[in-house]
Amino acid sequence: MKYVRWTVITVLSLIVVLLAIANRDPVVLSINPLDRTDVASNLVMPLFLVILLSIFIGILIGWAVSTLKARARRRKA
Repeated sequence: MKYVRWTVITVLSLIVVLLAIANRDPVVLSINPLDRTDVASNLVMPLFLVILLSIFIGILIGWAVSTLKARARRRKA
């Protein structure tokens, strides 16, 4: 079981590194959708960073929701 876990971690790490290498081009992330020309509300960052941050934020939101639901179930019990 230990080898399976390390194999999965290694493969996922390799996929993340390859994703980062393949998507290094800068993209403009606009925080204000109504005015895209506003330079103060635009962020320029590599595409892989946008993808990885989106995944990380999604994981955090999922963790928070599941923690809140578990806490509510524990209070009822």
